[in-house]
Amino acid sequence: MISPAEFRRLSKTLIGEPQLDPTLAEQYLQRLRATPEAKALPRLAAELDAIAKAGGDSDAAIKAQILGDDELRALVKAIVLLWYLGKTAGPDPYGGRPEHYFQGLFWKIVHAHPPALSGGYSGHWAYPPDN
Repeated sequence: MISPAEFRRLSKTLIGEPQLDPTLAEQYLQRLRATPEAKALPRLAAELDAIAKAGGDSDAAIKAQILGDDELRALVKAIVLLWYLGKTAGPDPYGGRPEHYFQGLFWKIVHAHPPALSGGYSGHWAYPPDN
């Protein structure tokens, strides 16, 4: 079983985001453990460690060794879904907390806020913006 810190480290490698919230990583790991893909977590961690130790083009190695493996590819997909959209592909895909959705990295990439989370006061959309 991998630790939340190890999960955060491998997530950083897979999704290319250097700043991942440790509390969120722990919550995501708990959710991920409830999926069938989680059984491959130790193997994924070992593969990523081997790739890092080998040096060279890690992106190419990840594509060949990890994304080329059906079981590991499914696990990577689950990890990416969690970090970007706050969901899993399991029977209850949105079974997490609402903040998981709101804190998804997707919103940062598209420079937008999640629907229903505008940050303004109720009814603010009825007035022209200040800027």
